[in-house]
Amino acid sequence: SAYHPAGGVDGVPAYRLVLSKGASFLYRVLVSWRIHTWTAMYRAYRREVTQNVPTTSDGYLVMAELLVNAVRAGYRVAEFPTVLHVRRFGQSKARIARIIGDHLRFQAALIGRIVTRSDRHLRRAR
Repeated sequence: SAYHPAGGVDGVPAYRLVLSKGASFLYRVLVSWRIHTWTAMYRAYRREVTQNVPTTSDGYLVMAELLVNAVRAGYRVAEFPTVLHVRRFGQSKARIARIIGDHLRFQAALIGRIVTRSDRHLRRAR
């Protein structure tokens, strides 16, 4: 987790940090404040999580979707601080506009689920 208080970044372009930290902030608001980095490309999962937690997306979004769905299913998350370094070799195949759109659509769906769940609770309370 580069955005963990004990983590860091080294040489990463500002535009990339704004996009990634912005997405992580929105996931923190929507899902859990305890997790700092939602857009990391490297994570370790127990086999049980990957077998039992559903995902429907592909590409870069699947990393955030798997984490969101695991948290919502009640799995425990441990974050370890690390340093995110700028790419030293090769070029990224990431298409920034597509990735941003994917995250925003997924976050909008999360908002829809939260609102729907809140509406159900309000109707039951009446």
